[in-house]
Amino acid sequence: MHLLVALRKRYPCDEGHASGISTLMPMETVLNVLHVLAAVFIIGPMAILPMTAMRAIRGGDGAQVRSLAQSTNVLSLASLIVIIFGFGVMSLSDTK
Repeated sequence: MHLLVALRKRYPCDEGHASGISTLMPMETVLNVLHVLAAVFIIGPMAILPMTAMRAIRGGDGAQVRSLAQSTNVLSLASLIVIIFGFGVMSLSDTK
């Protein structure tokens, strides 16, 4: 219940809506969610892949090492999305 009160204070909406909470999510919240999801699903696997590649190197599996190296490269480039969403969240945040 406290969450609803806090949301009503922060994001007031028109009086005609039944719940009193705006149906549109603010852009800051959308970018924050995208930033966290991108970090979890891009940075997380990127941190695990090199350890898996080391195991493949010790096992002598060259094809798996090549595949993991390519995946690490792609995820490293995709990690720029996390930075972009982070800057988006910072640009929309309050300057208090």
